Amino acid sequence: MRLDRLELENFKSYGGHCVIGPFTAFSAVIGPNGSGKSNLMDAISFVLGVRARELRGAQLKDLIYSSDSATKGKLRAKVSAVFVDANDEDADELILSRSISAKGSSDYKINGKAVTWEQYDERLQSLGLLVKAKNFLVFQGDVENIAAKSPKQLTQLFEQISGSAALRDEYEAAKKARDEAEADHLFFQQQKKGLYTERKQYQQQKEEADRFQQLQDELAATRREHILWQLYNIEQDMTEESDALQTKLKTFNKLTRKGEAAKATLKDHNKKVAAAAKARMNAKKDLKNQEKKVHKLTPQHVAIQTKLKHAKGRLAANAKLLQSARADQQRADEEVHELQDELEKVEAAQERYDNTLAEESQHDEIQLGQEEMEMYNQLKAKAASETHDLKTTCDKATRLYEAKQREVQREQKQKEEIKTKMAALEKEIATQSERLKRLQENLNRQQKDMQQKERDVQRAKQERQEMTQQKGELSSKIETVKASLREANAYRKESARNRRLNDAIATMKQLFPGVHGKMIDLCEPRHSRYKVAVTVIMGSNMDAVVVDSSDVAMECLKYLRENQIGTATFIPLESVKVKDVKEHLRQLPNGSKLVRDVIDFPPRIERAVQYACGNAVVCETEKEAKRLVFSEGAASKTVSLKGTVIKASGEMQGGLAGVEMKAKRWDEKNVDELRVQLSQLETKYKAVARKRVPDTGEDEAQIEGLKSLCKTVSHHIDLTQSTLASREKDLKALRSALKTTEDKLAAAEQELEQLRAQHEAAQQKFNEATDAIFASFCRRVKLQNIREYEDTRLARAEQMANRKKEFAKQITALKATLDFEKKTASGFADRVASLEQKHEELENEKEKQEKALEKLGKDLDRETKRRDELLAIVKEKQEAEAELAAEMKELQSKIRENAQHRAEAQKDLTNSRTRLDKLCARRHQHYKYCKVNGIPLPFASGGFKQVQDEEEVPAISTDVSMSTSYTSIEGNSINTDVAQRLYAKEAEIELTFDELPEDLLDVPEEDRDAVSREFVDRMQKTQAELEHIAPNMRAVERLADVRERLQQSATSFQETLERSTKAADAFEEIRAERCRLFRDAFDHVQNDIKTIYKALTESPSAPAGGTAYLSLENSDDPFLGGVKYNAMPPLKRFRDMEQLSGGEKTVAALALLFALHSYKPAPFFILDEIDAALDNQNVNRVVRYIRRRTGAHFQCIVISLKDTFFSHAESLVGIYRDPKQQCSRTLTVDLTQYPEEHQA
Repeated sequence: MRLDRLELENFKSYGGHCVIGPFTAFSAVIGPNGSGKSNLMDAISFVLGVRARELRGAQLKDLIYSSDSATKGKLRAKVSAVFVDANDEDADELILSRSISAKGSSDYKINGKAVTWEQYDERLQSLGLLVKAKNFLVFQGDVENIAAKSPKQLTQLFEQISGSAALRDEYEAAKKARDEAEADHLFFQQQKKGLYTERKQYQQQKEEADRFQQLQDELAATRREHILWQLYNIEQDMTEESDALQTKLKTFNKLTRKGEAAKATLKDHNKKVAAAAKARMNAKKDLKNQEKKVHKLTPQHVAIQTKLKHAKGRLAANAKLLQSARADQQRADEEVHELQDELEKVEAAQERYDNTLAEESQHDEIQLGQEEMEMYNQLKAKAASETHDLKTTCDKATRLYEAKQREVQREQKQKEEIKTKMAALEKEIATQSERLKRLQENLNRQQKDMQQKERDVQRAKQERQEMTQQKGELSSKIETVKASLREANAYRKESARNRRLNDAIATMKQLFPGVHGKMIDLCEPRHSRYKVAVTVIMGSNMDAVVVDSSDVAMECLKYLRENQIGTATFIPLESVKVKDVKEHLRQLPNGSKLVRDVIDFPPRIERAVQYACGNAVVCETEKEAKRLVFSEGAASKTVSLKGTVIKASGEMQGGLAGVEMKAKRWDEKNVDELRVQLSQLETKYKAVARKRVPDTGEDEAQIEGLKSLCKTVSHHIDLTQSTLASREKDLKALRSALKTTEDKLAAAEQELEQLRAQHEAAQQKFNEATDAIFASFCRRVKLQNIREYEDTRLARAEQMANRKKEFAKQITALKATLDFEKKTASGFADRVASLEQKHEELENEKEKQEKALEKLGKDLDRETKRRDELLAIVKEKQEAEAELAAEMKELQSKIRENAQHRAEAQKDLTNSRTRLDKLCARRHQHYKYCKVNGIPLPFASGGFKQVQDEEEVPAISTDVSMSTSYTSIEGNSINTDVAQRLYAKEAEIELTFDELPEDLLDVPEEDRDAVSREFVDRMQKTQAELEHIAPNMRAVERLADVRERLQQSATSFQETLERSTKAADAFEEIRAERCRLFRDAFDHVQNDIKTIYKALTESPSAPAGGTAYLSLENSDDPFLGGVKYNAMPPLKRFRDMEQLSGGEKTVAALALLFALHSYKPAPFFILDEIDAALDNQNVNRVVRYIRRRTGAHFQCIVISLKDTFFSHAESLVGIYRDPKQQCSRTLTVDLTQYPEEHQA
């Protein structure tokens, strides 16, 4: 069959009814772009059942032709493919039709008859048209994709071509059934194997149960024999102990009577000693009171002595000051008298000088007559008139000169006065400085004495303070140690019941090497604040006994049980299980630490400490403990300093009663050290109390006197320094004034010299003019010049004036000095008066202190005498008391000796009673144990009726355990009335010991341990074997059940084996068929592809062509693996498919398509523009191959735009666009009518 034509109706771009064809064996479809060539491919795909989404449409309605909106949604589409038989032209046509309604539904028809899709697809497959494989269509652009398919995709393509894909579901179902059957078979096989193992296990458990029962019987027999032997030994020991008890009781009573008599004597003696002590204490009390009086008067007496000494010292010092002041006053008065005498002398000399001048004026040599005087006056008037200007100038110069001269004289006078005052001040300053030096030396001497006294007093006070402080510190330490002792002793009273256990542990240390002692004695918290936390964490392990091994622990257990001493827990270092230390817990913040890290312990017991503490962490607060456990999860168990325990499970423990009291047990082991420390502290306290510190009352009084004296001297020093400073200030001011005056004087003298020169010049001019006027007159009176007359008179006047000035200067200086000395003398007089008044006051103070000292001295002598008398009385009383104390000490020594003997006797008596009670208790516990556990005893009389179960009687366990804790009973609190009545009833019981072997009846006491150890070893050995057996007492019942289930499992195993075999055969059959179909297609294609690829690639340059081949990844089940396709173009090396060029990939893909088509050829083969990547040579090769293949059994329809391709076709189908109808139209040309050369 081949495709003859297509009939389209309103399909995509083909509007109305359109017939395309007829198609020849090799037809080419041509047309411009957009004309409808691809729609032709879609039409062929549509009629052959391809879905709409593969035809470039979202739904079927999109495939219906629509020229405008008026026709949209109203038309229906239809495509019919008409097939004819190429070998039989008369045969009927086969018309396959598919239509689309206006609503978008699709229906199928064969030769006009409506059919289902399944029928339609079946007819297509009969024609060789595989819709899923699309073995008849190659769309545009699919050629290279075919070459680039992965091995898995190629496998799927081969499955569709071969038909093996149809068996895929059946294959998977058969495989699943096979796997399920094999799983069921494997399950029952494993079940059967497990039941065989379980049957064997229960068989062994049954044998172990039988062995366990046998061992239990042996253990019961051994235990009964051991208890009977122990009861025999108890009866023998009780008989011996009762006889010894009577003897010891007599000795004890004798010592008791002797001790009571000695105590009565001691009591009378104690009264005498108490009376003597009371008398001594009263005398000592009186002495102490008297000493207080003496001590009270002594400081007062010393103080008055110091005050008197101080008053005398002050009086002497004041006398010295008064004497010095009087001497200064006398010197000042003498100086005043001397100045007054000198002043009177100067005034008298002045008066004599005035008288002399008067007499000299009367005897003048130049005497002018009347005429001469008139002439002189006339000339004088003339000279005055003519020399007026010169006279004025000369007078002005004279006035200036004289004024300056007076100024110089004033300055000179002031200079002399300043020097005089400076001399007086310097003298006074020297005097005051000498006085200040003496006062300073006196003050220094007094201060040195006072400082020495103060150092002595300070040293004494410091010694007293240190002694007081030492006494206070020692008292505080003594009280602290006493408090610790009281607490420790209080706890010791509570734990006295454990004393025998502690003694036993000490004994075991000597008997058994490897016993280290109790945990509480071997370790200790590093700080007191950790004691509560460590106590809580350790718990009962505080009292655990640390030993080297389990064997040592067993020896200790036997010792405790045989001696009925008490309960003890043992920690064997060798076998105890210890948790590893978690190192990260040592890195915790906020002061949290491992409990074991806050304990001091010897390295040898480290495992025991780790066992007791584990990895518990001690935290500062409960909040921190909760955070570590719950928030961070860093620790699984924490404890706060107050003892609150928090665990990771959420459990919290706190407020445990008696924890703090129990924590004080860490201090109990320090009692002996505390007692030694207390003794040392008391010795130190007595030594400090015996120290004598000097009395500081007298020194303090002397210091007060020296302070007062120093204060007075300091006051005088201050006054002197103030006076001296004032005088020095005045001297400094005078020196400054002297310098200023000297400077002014120098300047004035210089100006005076200048004025003198000016004056002389003016005077010379005036004299020359005057001399000219008086020339005749001077000749007449025989004078050289008129000035001779005038100068004589003027010189005398000047001399008189100078002399008067000198007298006035001396008088002024003397008066100034006299006034200064009078003031100084007045100051000295006032000072003398003040010192005299103070001297009188000091005299009165001295007399007052002397009287007070005399009175107080008499009182002190009287009290001191009384104190000496009382001291003698106290000494006498002490000697009497010492004699009585010595006698009492001797008596006490005898009483202690008797008490020691009595205590030893009482201890022996108590020990005998205790041993007897223990024997009774042990016998009772053996009876009770046998009664409770149903162990029969050979009673001669009485029975278990006499054995009562009273709570007051402690329990004993004779069972032996190999665990790390071993216990025995408490051996106290059994001497009650109930217990005695109970023991009395049990004494009525008699046993026969005939069952015991003779070698057990006469075992010496020292060999009992060995015999008991043999019993224990036997029981331990049996017990150990029993513990290792751990039998299953229901093993028989379980064994029968396992056998029944094993039979059922064997039946199920056989059934699943048969089912698994059948499922495997069915699966293998389907697998073989699927492999056959796949291999047939693969082998055919593999053989043909070599020839096809060679034909498509051969050329004159490469006549052999290229090479192409297929390979399987899984040769056993090829459909499960991939198919690899490799092609090697001619004259090129091997490369992967993706590395080939586009043309090479197209040629390789066409070769694969042609090979696949050759296996199951379709009626036609449509290629849509496969030549896009091919050059002309390759196009010619493909065309030649197609033409060779075309014929009755091969029809090829090619869509191409290359003339090289379509020019070799047998017919051309031209597709164009009808512009009027806006739809696609076709034309068909039969090229077979034209020769080949015309076609070219």
